[in-house]
Amino acid sequence: MQYVLFVFSARDGAMTLYDYCLTHRIAAAVVNTPRELSSSCGISVKTSTRDTARLSGVVTKISTYVGTYLVNATLTHTSTVRLYN
Repeated sequence: MQYVLFVFSARDGAMTLYDYCLTHRIAAAVVNTPRELSSSCGISVKTSTRDTARLSGVVTKISTYVGTYLVNATLTHTSTVRLYN
């Protein structure tokens, strides 16, 4: 499975992006941030890879935005690659 995580340094940033997704009918979920990606906020916004470009312009306007990560998850391994910061 492949998906994108938008990581924030504060919870309000994650909730701002999530509310934007709801308003614009973009499938998204609020999830725990994997420990290897951040030690601050604790929540991120998870969405499909096809919505990444659409959200990249929005997310950069949120002051607590940390970065965007592509996550590849299999049954035995999960890898992450930083896309934007």
